[in-house]
Amino acid sequence: MASFRDELMVAYDELLTAVDSAGEDVQSGVEEASRRLDELIGDLEEGAGEMGDETRERVDELLADVDRLVDEAGEETSRHLESVRERLRAATAEETEE
Repeated sequence: MASFRDELMVAYDELLTAVDSAGEDVQSGVEEASRRLDELIGDLEEGAGEMGDETRERVDELLADVDRLVDEAGEETSRHLESVRERLRAATAEETEE
């Protein structure tokens, strides 16, 4: 089973792919989500690597942004963003179960 951090790293990689395929209409939003996820991963690496209340809130905010972007993006970018959404959900679900 992948760790919380591992799931976030895969989601980040998928976001980078989404940036490459994003149209101008959603590219800045995808780049912003990517930047925020990168910061979250960095913070986890500096800390204990576990999901606390603040981390959960940050992931939930990212999920809301990704949901919005999925609705606005073209087909290819939406596929990448849907993968990101599933990874973020999986990461939070696994952390909640532990």
